[in-house]
Amino acid sequence: MDKSNRQMLSSKESKRNVYVVALISLITTMPTLLFFKTEKINSPNAESNMKSCTNHDHSLALALFRTLRFVCFYLIPVSIIFFSYCHVYNKLRRHIKTRSKNTINPIVERERKAQKLITALGFVFTVTWGSYHASKLYVNWRRIINENKMENRNAFRKKRLDRKVRK
Repeated sequence: MDKSNRQMLSSKESKRNVYVVALISLITTMPTLLFFKTEKINSPNAESNMKSCTNHDHSLALALFRTLRFVCFYLIPVSIIFFSYCHVYNKLRRHIKTRSKNTINPIVERERKAQKLITALGFVFTVTWGSYHASKLYVNWRRIINENKMENRNAFRKKRLDRKVRK
């Protein structure tokens, strides 16, 4: 194969990959649409046809879906990235050990900079996306736990009132 055929294949592969990722993104956002409802916005302007899309459903199904999304879109990618970065980091470390014996300073320095960059990228990705997903999970599960507590309190109050009425 000549160079142009290899480039065309990689171009076709990249286009296919883009379409596959777009399709996966579309499929994974579909369940989210089930949990949202639209309602008309009340405004002073009577002719307004504006609608709002809000999340009314704070059910266990939504919480489980978001937890699954956390696993699929954060934990699995972070694991893959972490494994890949560790592999590259170890290769660079072995290179540095063999090259530092020959004392080629500019090459060793570049490889050390690459190690620092890999570490920084992994750390920044983990911290930023981790805090985002953790806050989403926290808010979602806290809302469900609070709703369950309120239901339990209301049931307890109702039982207590029933006892008072019977007396």
